[in-house]
Amino acid sequence: MDKKKLLISIISLVSSLILFFVLVYIFNSKGFVGWFRTEYLGLIAIIALSLLFIAVFVFGFIYLSKKIFARTSFILSIIGLVASISITTILTVGSITPSINNTLNIYHSNDGYLKEETNINIAVASDSHYGASSSSSEARHNIMNNINGNYDLFIHGGDVVDLGSNKNYLKEAIEDMSSYLNNQKMSFVMGNHDALINAEKPFKQLFLDGDNLNRVLNVAPKVHIVIFNMIWDYSEVTRQDMKWLENTLKEFTEDDCVIVQSHSYYFATGGKIAMAKWYDIDNTIKYITPVFEKYHVDLVISGHIHTMELMENNGVYYSLTGPFGGSRYDDNSIKTKANSYFLNGTDYGYSSYHIHDGQIDISYLNEHGNTLYNQSISY
Repeated sequence: MDKKKLLISIISLVSSLILFFVLVYIFNSKGFVGWFRTEYLGLIAIIALSLLFIAVFVFGFIYLSKKIFARTSFILSIIGLVASISITTILTVGSITPSINNTLNIYHSNDGYLKEETNINIAVASDSHYGASSSSSEARHNIMNNINGNYDLFIHGGDVVDLGSNKNYLKEAIEDMSSYLNNQKMSFVMGNHDALINAEKPFKQLFLDGDNLNRVLNVAPKVHIVIFNMIWDYSEVTRQDMKWLENTLKEFTEDDCVIVQSHSYYFATGGKIAMAKWYDIDNTIKYITPVFEKYHVDLVISGHIHTMELMENNGVYYSLTGPFGGSRYDDNSIKTKANSYFLNGTDYGYSSYHIHDGQIDISYLNEHGNTLYNQSISY
């Protein structure tokens, strides 16, 4: 084999291998699978990359066996190498934690009780989407002004930023929340946007301060908040995640107050956007909600859909907390299969949970702190 043939063969083989491993890595990275399903751009990008891999491999194989298509094989291999190197660079940059002066008052899973008595107030808001042109900084500031110092704990339900690998978005989010929530204990849940692109590591370092994505916050005696890492649906939940969830829930007793907090949801009223269904998620309902019922979870809180809704199914209550400045979603054309008590898709807002005397007082508030709906449930 002459040097030209050897060079083309090596470039084709290397390009095919790198493209293959890039595709495998992408499909196993948090956030990407959902992005491909819900955004035309993401779907087009992954189809194009997959077709490029197939073309490089096929033409390379034909060249090696038939000694034809040398020029085509060489050009495709070079394109494949350039694409692979570019994507690898983007993924590598996304995994680097930027240097930011972080003064967020983060509550860790090993910090102990926030209260020594079972009388605790928690606020939850989700989907602030710092960096998105459609996100309202005014709404975020109004909500934070209402929360700051008035609750024992504030939980951000995820999608803190619009793109987790963008250091400017991260810097804005941390500086803004450090200022407006300077007297407030906080805990964070990773959302699908936070995980992009390959940004799980910086999220954990900046917003969890080294804590685990799956963790338990024992906020008061017999009051447990289980943070469950689900950013899209069941397809991105691992076997280890499910094993951890079951092992965690079975440790609690029936008279404990058990609340599960995840970014993505289970039941919801909504509609369709592009290729995605934004209402009841069939696979989370099928595979995860039976675990909640088996272990007598009292309440499940989620974000992701940018609406506020309170529902109940088989004895478990499900709360969707309001958009924390992220764009509002007011499509209610497809109703949830659960029993729905309250629905609001027109307001920015947040939810609060007062846990005391065997009950949870649930409130939904708009960005100005005005109550939209109240309901108490027992545990």
